[in-house]
Amino acid sequence: MARDKTLTELREILGPEATAKMQRHFGGQRLYVPSALTLFHPLVEALGFDLAGALSYHYGGNQLLVPSDPVIDREERDKAMAADRAAGMEINQLVQKYRIGFRRVQAILKQAQTLRE
Repeated sequence: MARDKTLTELREILGPEATAKMQRHFGGQRLYVPSALTLFHPLVEALGFDLAGALSYHYGGNQLLVPSDPVIDREERDKAMAADRAAGMEINQLVQKYRIGFRRVQAILKQAQTLRE
């Protein structure tokens, strides 16, 4: 429930696109949000000064557990897996690296091939 509440708050503060961008950069991490931002803070670099400032206004001085996005995580994993396979990795190596089953790896690779065609 806390994940849903945080995600809802982030979408209200940042909007859906910037929230997704934040999840790609910081998803699953506990992030300190400073009360005063510098131009080189990771939040500013990822979101821009205005959006990072909005986060600082709402969460400044606190830790924020940024919810990960399972869909984004899977999409990035699948792309990386297809690239690893194209680079010559065997399916058993992919199973070990990505910690998923042999048949699931095969299905992901088949889907990636279908999307390329």
